[in-house]
Amino acid sequence: MDLRKKRHRWWSWTAIAVVAILAVCFWSGSVLSSPRGLHAASRAGDVARIRELLRSGADPDQEQRLLFDKTSLKYTPLVWAVRGGSDAAVEALVAGGADVNKPVGHRSPLAWAIGEGSDGVVAALIQHPAIDIHVVNFAGQNALYSAISHCRDAAARELVRRNVDFRRVDNFGVTCIELACGAVGTRGSDVALDAMLDCGLSGDELVGARFKDGTTVLMFACRYCGLDIVQKALQSSRNVDAVDASGRSAADYSRERSDGQTAKILSMLRK
Repeated sequence: MDLRKKRHRWWSWTAIAVVAILAVCFWSGSVLSSPRGLHAASRAGDVARIRELLRSGADPDQEQRLLFDKTSLKYTPLVWAVRGGSDAAVEALVAGGADVNKPVGHRSPLAWAIGEGSDGVVAALIQHPAIDIHVVNFAGQNALYSAISHCRDAAARELVRRNVDFRRVDNFGVTCIELACGAVGTRGSDVALDAMLDCGLSGDELVGARFKDGTTVLMFACRYCGLDIVQKALQSSRNVDAVDASGRSAADYSRERSDGQTAKILSMLRK
């Protein structure tokens, strides 16, 4: 009798386990359906399979939640292709009607590409006619913040050239000008700063207005940047002799350089 009960109990638990496994597989998209197949093909960069599934009617924006993923993000095939760095897979999905602006979590496909994708994927998305480069994440940051933070100089230059708001203040009070100048613990980006100066940034604008220390873009350029950026900042500055909270001017900052360019910069400032 005891043996019979043990067998019955064992089969009962086995049946429950099998049903649970099947339910989890179905819920997570592990069955061999078209949406799941598209996600797998996108992760693998299998362009031929992607095109085949799209021709058969698969939804290019189908969402998939990963099993046991604590973030509960619902990934799209495009974001999988972006994260995989496959230019051809991204191109195939976009050609098949994938929404280039559909976010996963609080990040757009472009933000995912800047953070994890290849340079080719980033360039392709930025140049797409339907891309929205002005969309912001939960922190109030647009794509330029990500480009500067991840040292994507080419992307930063192109975003500025396409009139992304580099003066935008995020939820922490930080602007892209501060990021480009390396004023908030980042490496900074001379390329982004150079592009901003080409697109209307003045040498008199404050690097970190929230700090209220009076440091201008010109002062920063005289201390850290190349002569071409110094020249551009100087051309747009109307107050070369301005001083910051410490009483230092652009000329004072130029004297702190260690690369032998001080004399040239001082000569430029006197003109």
